[in-house]
Amino acid sequence: MAQNTTANDFGIDISSPFDTTDHDKPLDEKADGQGHTQLEELEYVSTRTNPDREDFAWDYDVITNLLGVYCTYFSTNWAQFLLPFGLTFVEEAFPDHPDITPWVASVPSVCTAVISLFIGELSDIFGRRFFMLLANAFVVVGMCVASRAPNVTVLVGGQVLNGLGAGLGLLSLPALSEIVLKRSRSWVVAAGGVFLAVLTSAGGISEGVFVTDNTGGYKQGWRMGVYLGIGFAVIGLALTLIFYHPGPRPNPGNLYVRTRLGKIDWFGLFIVEVLFAWDSPRVLVLIIVGFFLVGIFVIWEWKFVEFGLFPRVIFRDRNYRVIVILQFVEGMSLLSGQAFLPQMITTIFDKAAVVTTVRNFPFAAGLMGGSAFAAVILYKTREVKVLTISSVVMIAAGAGMFAALTPDINYAVCFFGWTLYGFGVAQMTVIVPVVASITTPDEFIATALSLTNAVRDLGGAIGIVMFSQILQSKITKKLPVDVGTAAFEAGIPLQDLATSVEAFLSGDAAAIEAAGLTPTALDLMTKASQTAYAESWRWVWIALLPFCAVTFLLAFLLRTTEKNFTMEVAAAVQHRHAHHKENEKKVAQEEA
Repeated sequence: MAQNTTANDFGIDISSPFDTTDHDKPLDEKADGQGHTQLEELEYVSTRTNPDREDFAWDYDVITNLLGVYCTYFSTNWAQFLLPFGLTFVEEAFPDHPDITPWVASVPSVCTAVISLFIGELSDIFGRRFFMLLANAFVVVGMCVASRAPNVTVLVGGQVLNGLGAGLGLLSLPALSEIVLKRSRSWVVAAGGVFLAVLTSAGGISEGVFVTDNTGGYKQGWRMGVYLGIGFAVIGLALTLIFYHPGPRPNPGNLYVRTRLGKIDWFGLFIVEVLFAWDSPRVLVLIIVGFFLVGIFVIWEWKFVEFGLFPRVIFRDRNYRVIVILQFVEGMSLLSGQAFLPQMITTIFDKAAVVTTVRNFPFAAGLMGGSAFAAVILYKTREVKVLTISSVVMIAAGAGMFAALTPDINYAVCFFGWTLYGFGVAQMTVIVPVVASITTPDEFIATALSLTNAVRDLGGAIGIVMFSQILQSKITKKLPVDVGTAAFEAGIPLQDLATSVEAFLSGDAAAIEAAGLTPTALDLMTKASQTAYAESWRWVWIALLPFCAVTFLLAFLLRTTEKNFTMEVAAAVQHRHAHHKENEKKVAQEEA
């Protein structure tokens, strides 16, 4: 059998790469008499590769490893979500390309979806540490590019690098899950949800303050949050390097690296790379071609390859198959909520940057509360079905309330809808990775979680682009007409209407003054603009409801998960202190 060794300080695990003896050939070719190879049989029986760890303790090594991983999780999520959250501010800074600006929000999700398709399996082979360090490095470079972007095109380029970093950074989820008991995974995943809530609130309020003060120049305040992102990524890189030292990963059969790499379905990977051709000129074509290629990919993996891009064994549990589909709507809800809620506030209620972030606090509070609630319920009941159903109901209810918003609606209604939506999204954010990690073999935990991440970001990317197109198609027709009508009612002569409307919609104070718009005219035109946006936003949230309905029905297919919440640890951390090493040695002797 091959001996696994840690190759270097970056944690890349290379098992005898220069040994050309084909020791593992029988595993690839020898049949068991029932049509399965030994390797396939290994997959069928390797549901529990680790015994229960009754002696598990939240000691110094576990805590510091979690700290290093959380730093990467935070820095890479900041890179993915900060600019989508402040998209309104970016649009004001770059008003010349409204058709390109939505890609600032969706490109990171597309990149994350693509890289998640294969990075999980590679990290299962080589380990997580190197890729997580690389994630922070990508974010540092991407944030540097974005911070100095002279136009929206360069900004999108920086977002591509940030998306690559975010995709690699999602390895934080399996890294967090595998070093604690399966029984306790809901807690460590929920803490990540709290980080997202902090990002939503702290990132938003900082952006709002910087934009209000025009820090860095007129309409340039949004860049300050990007500068903060550079600092967070540097900290994440340092602390991950110092603290994150994972132990050896499960490798049933002790397969060589070259054998495991050879099992990756490279042709299937090519198909899905083509699927995410995000620069397609028309969104409709992108979606149609995308789903067509998804169909080809599924058929290829199912019928034409023995050990595909995603090993079939990870789909053995029905709960995982259901969760993968549910993750699509979770991605649409989470990423669209991050991108659109601030925009909805500024276009319907108030354009003041700080007010925008304050109004968005209920969403952040919902994320925090929902994450904590999901962690407690999963830990106490070990069941996900009812929790999943309730989360979808909350998302749909929140979206339904958004569809009913008007400029003069009571803020209490907004507060309740925002909180409910965030609460539901947060529950799903905890449920999916926990279920994926406990229903798939330990040796494929990152592969399983990476697929759910890819589906989430695919849903988010499609949702952002699709919903943006719905909004643009509605508002382009409605806004000029409604604002022009209000201007005419305010007494502006017919021959001056076009100039007045153009000046108002530009938001430029000098242009508005030059057009001679009176306070009365400005008030009527502002109210007309807010009403037009409210009626246009309505269709965005109505478009989400059918996806919620399908997800609601699918959630009833989930089975009991009580048996999956065991006392196993998939890959214990390296114990780097003497008293821990003695305990580790004792456990190893008992297991032997």
